[in-house]
Amino acid sequence: MRIMNKYYLLSLLFLTTFLGAEETNASSLHSSSKFLSDKIYESQTISQIAFGSCNKPKKDQGFWDVISRKKPDVMLLLGDNHYAESTNPKKLKKAYDELANIAQYKEFSQKVPTFPTWDNHDYGAKYPGRLHPHAEESEQLFLEHFSIPKSDPRQHRKGIYGTWIFGKKPHRVQVIILDLMRFRDPFQKRNGKDVFTPQSGKTLMGSEQWKWFENQLKKDAEVRIIGSGIQVLSNEHSWRRWGMFPDERKRLLQVIDKAKGTTVLLSGDRHRGEISVLNTDGKRPLFDVTASSFNLCYPGKEKNSLRVGELIDQAHFGWLDIDWGKGLLKIQLLSSENGKPLLTNTVDLKKAPR
Repeated sequence: MRIMNKYYLLSLLFLTTFLGAEETNASSLHSSSKFLSDKIYESQTISQIAFGSCNKPKKDQGFWDVISRKKPDVMLLLGDNHYAESTNPKKLKKAYDELANIAQYKEFSQKVPTFPTWDNHDYGAKYPGRLHPHAEESEQLFLEHFSIPKSDPRQHRKGIYGTWIFGKKPHRVQVIILDLMRFRDPFQKRNGKDVFTPQSGKTLMGSEQWKWFENQLKKDAEVRIIGSGIQVLSNEHSWRRWGMFPDERKRLLQVIDKAKGTTVLLSGDRHRGEISVLNTDGKRPLFDVTASSFNLCYPGKEKNSLRVGELIDQAHFGWLDIDWGKGLLKIQLLSSENGKPLLTNTVDLKKAPR
């Protein structure tokens, strides 16, 4: 009888270890693995949201500690999480492994729930879009690195887009992370090179993601945060932006306009930071907050008639602070060096919803 008990216990231990290994290993890096996409988490009220993009892993990583000291409830990564500069799965994996071995990043990820998307440098070099020769492998590497459990919807559909609703009425925050890489049509080419000019009739999000996105905006939330990766409102520079896909940009603004609550767009990519505002008569202003980069910004001017405040060309991250009592949403870009404000704007949540 003792022998049977011994073998029974050993078998149970083996099965528990084997069956739970995947989820255990997945959650060892990213604490966000417990928050499955497309779900509501009423017991998790959030009010302090950090966000940013464009992390050069070989440059100073001290900004993770600076952000951590601010005690964010969640972190949104808007793309270019590493710079593999390749479509080769082996090189992409190596870049993810190097990122995972950064001590500050690892500690932060284990402590702060992090919700990511990707951009061209961590999806695949040379702007491959839906023509990426190893798109499925790239997507799987992303899901593995960010500890996305097998039970998460992102593991069972094409694309890494996702959404989460935190809190109860009247303190609900909907976080929507878009995938602007996996479904995007090719850019126009000139002399064999991509040209970032507007092209009608082309898709950025793909039909399935659009259908999903429009359904998510029908759900109730007082504040909606949409992580875009590339800029939505700024439309006068010659680089990648939603304006390159005018039909898609128009559709995005129309569906956001119909959604209840306050919507804030978050974008990255530009290696500069700014706040853009679209004011429509009789309706709430729509903000697009660009936070880029954590540790490498480029100086120089850039035209944007919708910009409010200065163009930030020093390393920074984004910060949203919701004061539910006063009904105010503070939008900031903070220094990666010390967390001090570089740019601030405030939204009154008490005004009529868009």
